[in-house]
Amino acid sequence: MNEKNKSNKIKIIICSIAAVIIIIILILLLTLGVLNRKNTPEKQVEKALKDMAKNFYEDLYYPNLENGNDKKRADFLSKFDKIGIKVNFENLSKYNTKQNEKYIKIIEKYNCDKYETKVIIKPTNKYKKDDYIIIVETSCNFDKKNDKK
Repeated sequence: MNEKNKSNKIKIIICSIAAVIIIIILILLLTLGVLNRKNTPEKQVEKALKDMAKNFYEDLYYPNLENGNDKKRADFLSKFDKIGIKVNFENLSKYNTKQNEKYIKIIEKYNCDKYETKVIIKPTNKYKKDDYIIIVETSCNFDKKNDKK
């Protein structure tokens, strides 16, 4: 009987270890699957465009509006809070090309149309430098990469 109890305990321990290993493998597979889905070509292009738009708006567009007069700038931007400020990839790629080089490569890799791929920057109430949302519209071929080096 004592031998049988030892045998049962060993079987339980082995099954428990196997179950833990299986659970760890499943967790790893699910985590890798979720991470892989988060980095889709669509998400890469969207992030690149948003980063380019942020740089454009905060470093060039916003500071140069109405000679830096906050009241005039807010009045001007309030006209665009519904329709937004549309900037296509062609124009975004002309601003700060050195800083945006990595983003441009990502977008060009997926043969995005430089005129139809765009961001819409919508200023939001208070109209300060970081008071805006960015909407991305893409016209890309995510099925076929442009493998030019």
